[in-house]
Amino acid sequence: MTEAEEVYSVVDEGDRVVGSAPRRILHAGGKLIHRAVHIFVVNDAGEIAVQKRSRKKDLYAGMFGSSASGHVEAGETYLKAAKRELSEELPSVSGRLTRVEKFLVETEYEREYSVLYVCRFGGRIEFNRNEAESVEFMSLPEIEGKRRKMLLAPAFGMALVEYKKVLS
Repeated sequence: MTEAEEVYSVVDEGDRVVGSAPRRILHAGGKLIHRAVHIFVVNDAGEIAVQKRSRKKDLYAGMFGSSASGHVEAGETYLKAAKRELSEELPSVSGRLTRVEKFLVETEYEREYSVLYVCRFGGRIEFNRNEAESVEFMSLPEIEGKRRKMLLAPAFGMALVEYKKVLS
């Protein structure tokens, strides 16, 4: 199955499942809401592992994004999706996932409820080169510098806002 054919749950404004649809429909600029997860891998210095998205991605190619992220497949929970995405994108990372917040992402392409998780990890990160060009730990000021240059994928920027709320 290609990425465009993957099927995700469609949810209502209350995040209750009301159906399902393929990714290509959900990313066609419609107003159907689906689900996603973002994982911030944070080291002992408080830096976040930031992924530079592969140039092969159909959305936000070459932009900076969450340590790992992805869609919640039909019938899957947010937590199960977060564990799957983390193992697919950053196979060397292990640790407990702590839920931070759920928020609504609205862009010109999609609407999705996203849940942000944090994973504390101090080791060396290996990443899936089909998903990312690079992954490096960055401080919040470094990430904000990328934001000012309009280099962040929109959902990553929104997840960062939620993360900073719990830090303050």
